[in-house]
Amino acid sequence: MQIRTRLASVSLSHRSGSWACPPPCSGQPCVGMWEGRLGLLLSPSARNRVGGRGSALGGAGGPGVAWLCLLPVSPLRLEPEPGIPWRTSSFTMALETACHPLGKRRCEMQAFRIWDVNQKIFYLRNNQLVAGYLQGPNTKLEEKIDVVPIEPHTMFLGIHGGKLCLACVKSGDEIKLKLEAVNITDLNQNREQDKRFAFIRFDNGPTTSFESAACPGWFLCTSLEADQPVGLTNMPTEALKVTKFYFQQD
Repeated sequence: MQIRTRLASVSLSHRSGSWACPPPCSGQPCVGMWEGRLGLLLSPSARNRVGGRGSALGGAGGPGVAWLCLLPVSPLRLEPEPGIPWRTSSFTMALETACHPLGKRRCEMQAFRIWDVNQKIFYLRNNQLVAGYLQGPNTKLEEKIDVVPIEPHTMFLGIHGGKLCLACVKSGDEIKLKLEAVNITDLNQNREQDKRFAFIRFDNGPTTSFESAACPGWFLCTSLEADQPVGLTNMPTEALKVTKFYFQQD
């Protein structure tokens, strides 16, 4: 089997976090969207169906689907060589050679632009992440969010090339957002001490919200007032806090 794209840059995320062989089936893998994320579906019914949410979920309950892997790249299509029958063992071997299970080895980091629904952009001021309206020469201060996906909806978030990571920490009776000087690619979803760096992504139409995995019910937020610190709130519908963001791969 020939894979017509370079898989060396693809991180494979299995739903359960462990390896599993694809199901025996005669269908081709196809790329689709799942909860706003690119994914590779192994499903006979999903063959050649590339598009929005429905294209992925259409085969999600079928007998041919065993797992989904998320791709941090543009839509890809994997095809066997003409005249060569589809063999799941070949595909499994190719993926195991080119990719790695998350939590065991480093995975690809992706850069995203983020701004809240009021158009405030993230930037760093006095070693603190704040959100404000950057104009003119100040636009170069914009901080991109570095992302390492660890599950279909969960990810580590960082800035400065993944050298500073967003963490949800408890300080007395308060829950606060902190920037910690750790390398995002060294974090491990299976280590309890790294859980504070994990955020669950929720997509609602064009906007995205982020809930702390370590502190359920606490969401990444900005203030209505510009140039205030990015923080966390447990009242996402509060009028003075903004928890909905535009999140776009750079």
